[in-house]
Amino acid sequence: MADRGPQSPRLPEGLNKELDVRPLLQAGIEPFEEIMRFVDQLGPGEGFRLWATFRPDPLLAVMARRGFRAEPWALPDGSWAVDFLPAEDGAAGR
Repeated sequence: MADRGPQSPRLPEGLNKELDVRPLLQAGIEPFEEIMRFVDQLGPGEGFRLWATFRPDPLLAVMARRGFRAEPWALPDGSWAVDFLPAEDGAAGR
């Protein structure tokens, strides 16, 4: 998991969905269940970009067990974006 530069301007190939949990986190709401519902709606081989107020290291481990690799990077405002892509072996799923 190599961190990217300060921002990645566009979604990489294979990503066409995004989930921004920053408003939930700023309101003091734990977004884990919302994230898992979102992930459960992904089709085979689909990935997504997550926006958060911090680097979500525990989520990175959960998503790795679900067959995703993560590419996180810090944004200039201190928040984070993470691209979750299907692992090279194509095992991403529920």
